[in-house]
Amino acid sequence: MSWQFSSYVGRGLNSDQLNMLAEKLTVQSNYSDGHLTWAKFCKVQT
Repeated sequence: MSWQFSSYVGRGLNSDQLNMLAEKLTVQSNYSDGHLTWAKFCKVQT
């Protein structure tokens, strides 16, 4: 996800930012091996 962010704003996400996003986007307690596709991240909730 960091490289997608970087392509828009010119810098990647740091580990604190990635951890915060992982906590918000996953329901797993161990999110270090979790996967979230860019398409799912961008999906608009209706």
